Amino acid sequence: MTIMNNLNHLFTQKMLLKKFVLLSILIIAYSMIYNTIWSTNTNKTENKDNNTNSKLIVKYFENYKFNEFNIPIGKNELKSQNDLNTKYHWKFVFQKVKQQIGDEIVKGLILIQISYHEPGGKMVDDDVTGIAQIKYTYNEKNLRIQEEYFDSVGTIAERFGSIHKIEYYYDNKNREVEQRYYSKFAKMTTGIAITRYKYNNNGYLIEQSYFDRDNKPILDSEEIAIYRFEYNDKGQLVEESYHDVNGMKKENIHGVMFVRYTYWETGDYKDLPKTIRKYNKKGVEIDEDNN
Repeated sequence: MTIMNNLNHLFTQKMLLKKFVLLSILIIAYSMIYNTIWSTNTNKTENKDNNTNSKLIVKYFENYKFNEFNIPIGKNELKSQNDLNTKYHWKFVFQKVKQQIGDEIVKGLILIQISYHEPGGKMVDDDVTGIAQIKYTYNEKNLRIQEEYFDSVGTIAERFGSIHKIEYYYDNKNREVEQRYYSKFAKMTTGIAITRYKYNNNGYLIEQSYFDRDNKPILDSEEIAIYRFEYNDKGQLVEESYHDVNGMKKENIHGVMFVRYTYWETGDYKDLPKTIRKYNKKGVEIDEDNN
């Protein structure tokens, strides 16, 4: 009986050992599968943001330009990344969005970053602007609310001489009403620190004015503090006038105090100025352009 008991005990130990080994193998296999799945999902979400309805889209352009809304847009898109080793290029990173705004579902692309690269793909500083990266921030309505500049290694950089960051503000009709400019020291810039915009009931820009960091009117490089605009019944700009810090009309550095526009009555050019006449402070015409 003792021998039988020993054999049974040994058999039981072997069975337990087999179960333990099998369980260990299952645990290791599960861990490997879990890590593989987690790693795959992580790689898949690297190009997604916190919004599950958004993903990042990268495009490459030979250059870029500003559109009528002062937003940089790509120019001469490169067909593939293979083109990148032959020319300097700008890398555009877009955020593809699909979100609810009021009663409307909005779809599209918003630009969140552009960066300048040399042949081979290395990020470098632009010879003209001195920056390599421009980062944008948007609100829930896809309106750009912030713009920041950095060099090729991610260090804070300044554009236009002293501006590192621009903040944008809008009214309840989503019209831009103010820009604020900040230096790399997180302070509002010296000189012009604020630009403000006013609109008429039809939504046309009627005034653009400049202020310093103390919110006092200030002259720009043309020695003008306020620009005012008048329109006809068709919404065409008919007069542009220049004003000092007190709102009084004054000449700019070119001796022009106001400009008047006339338009073609019909034809393909009816929305374009026919004549542009410039006047000095005495109301004397000093220049005329005819189209």
